[in-house]
Amino acid sequence: MKYIRIQMPKHILVLTDQELERLLARDPKLWKLAIGRGKGLRRYQAAKARANKDRG
Repeated sequence: MKYIRIQMPKHILVLTDQELERLLARDPKLWKLAIGRGKGLRRYQAAKARANKDRG
């Protein structure tokens, strides 16, 4: 079982991947928003890695 840790300002949430999927399934707009953020983060990290590779 995989656990996902979410750091909040005053709390730490620990959910299983299934629990998180169930929560997101209740709000499809939030699911779409989260996927978009994930894609954006991956693109940013890939671009940053390419820039660092070109420098060194």
